[in-house]
Amino acid sequence: MFTLFALLKDHDPRIMRFALDLNVQQELTLYLGLQEIEFRRGKSEIEFDGQYKPDADEVLFIPRFDDAYGVRRAVQNPLAIPIIDPTPEVFGKISALFVGRSRGGVTTVLLQNFDKRKVMSTDGFSLFHSRNVFKKIDGIGLTVDWKLSAILDEQKLSFLSFHNTRQFFDLTSHYIEATNEDIQAFAKIPGVHVSDIDQLISLSDGWIRRKFSMVQQSRVLEKVTATDMSAAAKEFRIPLNFQADGTGAQVLHLPLDKKELKDLLRFLDEDFYRSSLLKNHYVTNSKREINRI
Repeated sequence: MFTLFALLKDHDPRIMRFALDLNVQQELTLYLGLQEIEFRRGKSEIEFDGQYKPDADEVLFIPRFDDAYGVRRAVQNPLAIPIIDPTPEVFGKISALFVGRSRGGVTTVLLQNFDKRKVMSTDGFSLFHSRNVFKKIDGIGLTVDWKLSAILDEQKLSFLSFHNTRQFFDLTSHYIEATNEDIQAFAKIPGVHVSDIDQLISLSDGWIRRKFSMVQQSRVLEKVTATDMSAAAKEFRIPLNFQADGTGAQVLHLPLDKKELKDLLRFLDEDFYRSSLLKNHYVTNSKREINRI
């Protein structure tokens, strides 16, 4: 049967264990076991590269994930994990709930994202419905969600949503966001002009910073001429502001309007495409190349 653990942030120890009634433990094992089946059912696996948003029938994975918090060790030796303190302060620090099993030398961990909205607080007067009547909740409680966020099979981490998974696991090394220094370096790329670098940095949210990083890695601004870039942008009605510098070379001026900047970065990162049959224009969520036979 599954043991239920909590992964906490800003807390020592980082992992704690729930003391469960036997009947509750049996029901929880069945409940989460069905969630694992649903998570894995009919899913195509896509290796995570920071650029692809999965469809409903796809799952992302990182093949060699560093289990820095030791969730696998907790599953392997649950009695070594201390029992959680049932207080609002501690419950408010839970970032994930997880269970798992070890079979044939392989440890599998099932994880759910958790936030304060799933805590049933002792504040106020809380009720739950049971056997045709409402009863008062005397102690603190929590809600176990109806679906998994991620599964860790040994070192292989599979997940459906980068946003949900990054709430409890550090995925920084797998999904790079440009730093302020990186944006400053981007602004100094030959052929690029920024009128106010401080303003550009201030409006750069996480999405923009990820796009800056991907565009810089692709070196599209060095590989594609201003003429070719302008022709492609015209097809998708993306306004590009090229102006001649002191040497007569065409320089791309980055917009300082957030929406215009995002459209430009989508274009530079090749998020726009035209369908091959109807010639319709789309924004894609995939950067996977099609291997030609």
